[in-house]
Amino acid sequence: MRLFDLDETLAVESRHGLAPSTLITAAFDETALHALARGRVPKRAWLDGIAERTGTPAAAVDEWAAQPVTVDTEVKALGLLGSFDGLLVSAELGEAKPDRALFDRVAADLGAEHHRMLLVDDTRANVDGAVAAGLEGHLHTDAAALRTELARLGVLS
Repeated sequence: MRLFDLDETLAVESRHGLAPSTLITAAFDETALHALARGRVPKRAWLDGIAERTGTPAAAVDEWAAQPVTVDTEVKALGLLGSFDGLLVSAELGEAKPDRALFDRVAADLGAEHHRMLLVDDTRANVDGAVAAGLEGHLHTDAAALRTELARLGVLS
């Protein structure tokens, strides 16, 4: 999973003469993204698809994709990495949010009961899917709101 900085994305697009949001729109095409998230296509094929769908040179897509922020670095930056039993990547599991199969697989891999698990996501449908599967769910908007939710759940004091 990746978090892409919108300002950096716009800067890459500008440097390559692309309209704003060209890369994000192509990258988050539902079919392509779900195939990537489930591990059904490798990252390189996903990136090549972005270039093909937008007519963008591969160099521009690669520059955009080189942004260094990943979920584990975000969790580390918040000082939370030691607060969790694990971080699992959907592409490595072959399932994706909001499918219940992903939540069931994560529960099994962690040996955890669904109600003792928390999904933090910035997409309402994913949070709703987690809640429907019996997990706690938090719609991520900013670090302060997440800290408040984690404190409410007893993860942070």
